[in-house]
Amino acid sequence: SAGGGKVAEKGPQGRINVSSKQGGDESTLTPDVVLSKIMSAYMLGLKRCYKTYLNKDASARGAVKLSFTVNETGRAIGGDAAGFAGEVDTCIEAQMSTWRFPIPRDKDKEATDANFAITLALVPD
Repeated sequence: SAGGGKVAEKGPQGRINVSSKQGGDESTLTPDVVLSKIMSAYMLGLKRCYKTYLNKDASARGAVKLSFTVNETGRAIGGDAAGFAGEVDTCIEAQMSTWRFPIPRDKDKEATDANFAITLALVPD
C-alpha cells in the first residue's frame, strides 16, 4: 500500500545527566534552583533535541555546556550551548530562549542578573 499510516517511532532514547553546575554571582537564585527547574520543566525539550540527533547517529555521546544569564525579570538571556553536534547545540539554544526562572535578588533584595554554566552529559541508551 502507498503508506499513509503513521508508524510509532521507537528509535534510541538517550539519557541526559548533569556533570557540573556553576553560578557566578551572589544571588538568591542558586545553581541548584536553576537545575531543579531545568530538570522539572525543560528536560523534555533537551531530550527531544538529543533524540532527533540519535536517530541519525545512534551512538552519539558527549557533553554540552550551557551558559546563560537569568536577568532581573527571570528570563534566560544570552543562552549558549556548545560542545556537542552543531544542530543539537542550536536546538538547545532555541529552547533556552524560552526559559524562565525565579527572579534573582542580591543581598539588598534588589532584582539582579545571575550567570550560570551547566554541563550536561548526553549518553545513548
